[in-house]
Amino acid sequence: LRAMLYPARFVYSWITGRMGSNDAAVGLLNEVRPAGLDLGLVARALQCRHDAADPDHLFAERNLLPRQIDACAGLVAATSPD
Repeated sequence: LRAMLYPARFVYSWITGRMGSNDAAVGLLNEVRPAGLDLGLVARALQCRHDAADPDHLFAERNLLPRQIDACAGLVAATSPD
């Protein structure tokens, strides 16, 4: 579950220069919508966390994690000074 939420936390910290809650991070994702990031996966993980539910149903989506990493790397590349 954490691995599915970490991209939101990374984006939040990268853009704001601060640390924030999962809720704040997902809220920012919905505003900035980084290219390539699967916001639905992050939202499902956050809902699972809020519901204190068993995250096993999200395990099938683990194959999306490499794309989440790529999207975070793309954000860094797009916003880093030359």
